[in-house]
Amino acid sequence: MSVETSRPSSRAERHRIGADEQVFLIPERRRPNGPVVTARLRRTAAGFGIAWLLALVPIVVDASPRWKAFGLGVLLPGGGFLYTSDVVFVVVTILLLALAGLAWFGSGMIIAPPIVWLGAAGLATLRTHTGLWTWAEWLVPVLLGVLLVGGLIGRVLSFRAARRRAVARNEYLGELAARPAPEPHREVAELDEEGLATQRFLLDRALQPLEEFEGFDWVEQFQTAAVRYQLNFCAYALALAQQGHAPSFRGYLSLAQRNLIEKMSDKRVWRFWRWENLWGNLDPNPDPIIKDDIMVSGYLGVMIGAYESNTGDGRFGEPGALTFRWSPRRAFEYDFGSIAAAVHDNMTAAALGMYPCEPNWVYSACNTFGMNTLLLHDRLRGTRYADDVLGRFAESMNEEFLTADGRVTAIRSSRLGLTIPSLTSTMADAGMALFLSPNLPAAARRTWTLVGKELVDVHDDGTVDLVLRGWDRLDVGNYRRSDVSPHAIIMAAAREWGDEDVYRAVQASADRKFEPVTTDGVRTYTKASTQANAMLALARFGRRGGFHDLVAVGPDDAIREGPVLAEAPYPDVLVARAVSDGAALDLVLRPGSARGRFPLVVANLRPHSRYAVSGATEASLVADESGRARLEVDLDDRRELRLAPQD
Repeated sequence: MSVETSRPSSRAERHRIGADEQVFLIPERRRPNGPVVTARLRRTAAGFGIAWLLALVPIVVDASPRWKAFGLGVLLPGGGFLYTSDVVFVVVTILLLALAGLAWFGSGMIIAPPIVWLGAAGLATLRTHTGLWTWAEWLVPVLLGVLLVGGLIGRVLSFRAARRRAVARNEYLGELAARPAPEPHREVAELDEEGLATQRFLLDRALQPLEEFEGFDWVEQFQTAAVRYQLNFCAYALALAQQGHAPSFRGYLSLAQRNLIEKMSDKRVWRFWRWENLWGNLDPNPDPIIKDDIMVSGYLGVMIGAYESNTGDGRFGEPGALTFRWSPRRAFEYDFGSIAAAVHDNMTAAALGMYPCEPNWVYSACNTFGMNTLLLHDRLRGTRYADDVLGRFAESMNEEFLTADGRVTAIRSSRLGLTIPSLTSTMADAGMALFLSPNLPAAARRTWTLVGKELVDVHDDGTVDLVLRGWDRLDVGNYRRSDVSPHAIIMAAAREWGDEDVYRAVQASADRKFEPVTTDGVRTYTKASTQANAMLALARFGRRGGFHDLVAVGPDDAIREGPVLAEAPYPDVLVARAVSDGAALDLVLRPGSARGRFPLVVANLRPHSRYAVSGATEASLVADESGRARLEVDLDDRRELRLAPQD
């Protein structure tokens, strides 16, 4: 099944709908993984197998104690120290290997685990004088065999159970397959006072000078708490607010999005890539766009494309519009087109059909932003990037990144084929249900159906229980123990798929648990990070099909061609609604920090034409030669204002 829209906006969108229409049901799987992942896993198993066979040689031929210590250390981390009776060193090796694994996962430092593993084996050769536990010569290989056999048995049993779950899930998915997906809801609604207060949380951070980051959480820049994700989600939330509530307002709402885009080029935001690329790819190039690093290029591309789609402002498509300056003598100049081209080239070259965030680690969610960047660029700039890669992307999503029971695999090693099961979680699935909506709508709808059916339980009294797993229990914006992040992303996905009952229940739960307060007109969840607050705002400003339309459709012609509110002072004038029918402009304004008389500027009027005005101090106005005009409005409460042509 696919989401039908009233007007597919491009050939890329029509291709997208056709490519996805057959994959609503969970595909029947004869093996646990798709062909590329299976080949990667076999290659990894062969590599380990050869290493382990070689490591057994010193034991089989009864070589010197040093060679035995090294071989046992290669068989199992710390195995050599067990042979040399250094129990403390065994424990230290295991702890260091766990830390190395975290470094590999968190920053792409693929060299860390082998350094610890082989380093421990090498150091064990220097400890053979301490007294030997010769029984380790058989115990270590036996432990390895037990682990391997146990893992294989567990894998077989898990796969069989997953296939049974897939059959059961397809029964209720099949009931939905014949039903049309919910139509997008495109009414331009008025933001209430709470919504405006939520928007001010985002605006206050976005409208500060470009070099300032007050109100952002600086934890670390490698993983989910990084400032770049805070910038991303603030921008996406404002873009949805503009689309759904004020498509005919520019002013500070557009300026805020431009600032967030430009802040992405601040070296403090992207310099992390120098280190990830160095220790993950052995490449010293700090360029954050050209190779891998879709967590910068893909997310930034959606920021730019959503802004241009809403406003028609193509400034970020100009050559060199964004400069990533590494040093006084070295800089990387990019624009919307070159960013989209880099995403396209990386996707085309990726064996998995998706490419890495951190070196080696491919996240399915990040790659949805890459696809959405291409869809936006195709629609706005007439390219065919999405046409080129969507088929492989769909195949990858439904084979390489789909579990046998229909869950989306959150992460996969491009080099080894391995995954981290705990990251396949409720939050991850809900995010995919949202971010896949523009590019693979049937897969997105399937994912949301599974989330709503099995992972979110709304009771008759309106309370809700969420199935939590792994990183669901962390606020991903600051790593504190909290389930605010799954609350936020479930709310956003529920809105995208028109499930308002789930949205309201989870929102009520969030309000009870995370303590929202409104201070000086700004609403903040005090027990949530900046990123989580931005994600909660994203959910509030969403609507049925909202993210899909932001990427795949864009504003109606009447809105693009009609008058706009070009300027309004912030935070004195809060724009709750701004929409044009192509000729007239309708506004709903509320006072912000103070009551009084405030100036407004309207634009995109017919030059030298007269407009009737209601709700302002003027009864009429005449546009100048550029189609602009000024007026004033008295604000002490909610006020409606309308401009309509008189001739």
